[in-house]
Amino acid sequence: MQPPEPDSRAPELSVVVPVFRCTPCLLALHDRLARALADRVRDFELILVDDRGGEGAWTRICELARADERIRGLRLTRNVGQDMAIAAGVAHSRGDWVVVMDCDLQDPPEVVPTLLEAARSGVDVVYASRERKPASPVRRALAAAYFRTLAARTRSGIRGQYGPFSIVSRRAATALSSPPQRAEHYVLSLHRLGLPSAVIEYRPSGRHAGESSYTLARLFRNGVSVLVPHSTLLPRRFMYVGSALALSGGLLMRIRPSPTSPRVLAVTGGGMLVAGISAARAVRSQHLPTYSVEATTQGPAHTLR
Repeated sequence: MQPPEPDSRAPELSVVVPVFRCTPCLLALHDRLARALADRVRDFELILVDDRGGEGAWTRICELARADERIRGLRLTRNVGQDMAIAAGVAHSRGDWVVVMDCDLQDPPEVVPTLLEAARSGVDVVYASRERKPASPVRRALAAAYFRTLAARTRSGIRGQYGPFSIVSRRAATALSSPPQRAEHYVLSLHRLGLPSAVIEYRPSGRHAGESSYTLARLFRNGVSVLVPHSTLLPRRFMYVGSALALSGGLLMRIRPSPTSPRVLAVTGGGMLVAGISAARAVRSQHLPTYSVEATTQGPAHTLR
């Protein structure tokens, strides 16, 4: 499903918020965002994406949507993770500009006007760079190692200070909603668009309520799931080494037909080449997982593929 085309009724700004185990934050998020955007934009919509974290999130989203027509809710059929929840929200956004932010209020709504002002300077993407996110030394060390590895393996230059908090133009939002970017790590997807960008700095706040759902074990699993699908570097190395071994073995068999070593070399190299090709294909096939939106607070349910 392609993002809706902008029209005269489309809001100037869409704010996409993936919701996972932060139901107590939603009311404060709405109130602070409405105050922050008063007299700053013509109009806006707040898209709350229920990523099936429980806590009565969908009930609260529906209550807020009934009280304020600017709020739109999307309920996913299952928990798919932050990046795909963001993708669903961006695909349903209608604004000329689209902000993505966390639901726990560590991304202060008061920073959104600053993002919008920077975007209006003529760029398609504005990243919000964290001065220092409140976290334990262990989490900070793991995050730094993760982003260094991600940057090296994907050759993207991605920085650990960047989170989902950002603003993109309608052009960028449309590109993000097209395969293969749609199911990728969100910040990595922004980098890969290659559109003009800018950076602002902000000081993150403490979590408004509750505890983070990102335990160390879950952070590790997420890191593995992101690093593996987004790089074909290792499979390509298998292919390069395998090709070299197979070629060397083939040449040696022509020069010395009798020894078995060249045959073993050629067979080993051929096996590595086939394994590398298969792995690369498997990696690329993971870029397009499907996900569905079970219900919305406006209109019928949609399925995104």
